[in-house]
Amino acid sequence: MVNCVRDAKHLCKWQGITEKRENFYGVSNIDFGKGASGGPFISQYDTETKLGYAYAVYSSFLDRSKVSVGDIWNETIFNELLTRVIS
Repeated sequence: MVNCVRDAKHLCKWQGITEKRENFYGVSNIDFGKGASGGPFISQYDTETKLGYAYAVYSSFLDRSKVSVGDIWNETIFNELLTRVIS
């Protein structure tokens, strides 16, 4: 997250490991900061095409375990949202 402007208009990137846990995806030892809630977790993002795979949405940082949390999407709800966008 070096040189990240954190302005809610630009994607910030980092390279590391996201662990899938029982109820969420976790990124250890990175606090994405206030205002990042709702931002996507995207893998394999291509800066030229601006395409990638969104797989979670950032929700919070757990101080005690030093983990940033991305909520795992409910597949049914996600597919319903996609259907609304496409229609």
